[in-house]
Amino acid sequence: MEKIIVVLLLLLASCDNYEKYNSAEEKLVVEGWIESDGFPVVLLTMTAAPDIAEDINLADYIAKYAKVTISDGDTTVILTGSVDKNYYPPVVFKNYDMRGVEGKEYTLTATYEGKTVQARTQILCPYDIEDVVPVSTGDTSRILDVTVQDNIPAGEKIMFFSRIWHKETRFYPSLLGIYETEMGRNKYSVYHEIKSTDFSRGDSVAVKLYHLDDFQFKFWQAYFNAVNFGGGFVISTDKSLPSNIEGGYGYFFGYGADLWSLILE
Repeated sequence: MEKIIVVLLLLLASCDNYEKYNSAEEKLVVEGWIESDGFPVVLLTMTAAPDIAEDINLADYIAKYAKVTISDGDTTVILTGSVDKNYYPPVVFKNYDMRGVEGKEYTLTATYEGKTVQARTQILCPYDIEDVVPVSTGDTSRILDVTVQDNIPAGEKIMFFSRIWHKETRFYPSLLGIYETEMGRNKYSVYHEIKSTDFSRGDSVAVKLYHLDDFQFKFWQAYFNAVNFGGGFVISTDKSLPSNIEGGYGYFFGYGADLWSLILE
């Protein structure tokens, strides 16, 4: 997820006036989520100046010793930070005492070096994946055809994440894998293009389907636009990504989620 966190550092804190930004106060940047029947995951960094080169040392910007809590209105849990090399940056705040529940609202609060940020999110109902079929019959393919349940109302927002087990350490947002549902349509294409790793014959692959709310859809559309049209690893743009973080930048999202796994033959 290196590209996501660099985009977050540079885009979420970007502004139209370069000089104004460089004199601005540092703020916390959040990348966090909680899935239905899943546990919360939060990564925290500080904003980085837009003139930093591509070889940015993210270790200098990790909020390693932050206090992070999540509340569902009834219970509040403390997330513990630990080194987890499945993520990047490799310091991740987690808690295994709270699982995401469809319909519940969650409040994230994080404090670091006198700065406090907060965000609220709700987990929408998950939609089901019915089948996943690779398009190509060759040795490699970037495309999977995913069939979802056929009673999803038109105008709902969905997004796909994918992962190749044993080759990747976490799920990645699928290239062009964000859709607004249409009446009568229940098949969608999932592209996997991470670090030049394609789906290959014999791979064990997993696909996640997320049900998004309107703001989450807006965020991920803006993210993909920045990646696709920014022209490089460090994105060149004068537009900030939208954020639901009060007092900082980034996102904390609840997802209604469904998982499908298969071996490509």
